Amino acid sequence: MGIDPIADKDLRIGKATEDDAADNPAITEISKRFAGNAPLWYYILAEAQQAFEDNSTPIRLGRVGGRIVTEVFAGLLLATNTLFFHKIRRGRQTRHSLTPTTNSASRS
Repeated sequence: MGIDPIADKDLRIGKATEDDAADNPAITEISKRFAGNAPLWYYILAEAQQAFEDNSTPIRLGRVGGRIVTEVFAGLLLATNTLFFHKIRRGRQTRHSLTPTTNSASRS
């Protein structure tokens, strides 16, 4: 994806609040086994926490978490055979097709 991973020292465990953020330990303080090896679910949450400035900061998914969520939804949509765009992608005509059909009987 061309994204530099977040350094272990910046992967913090705890709440993203003004009162707690400064005291949140790094993941490697919990266990050295996490050095360069943060669980994916944790990394996604910690990535969202990186934008925290104060209690009014909205916490949103970062680039990795956002990409994963987007790809999961896209995969689910593409795997559903009943979707309109899926039928068009396969070249099937539907009555709701984006391509207008010409009906020789309707021409006068």
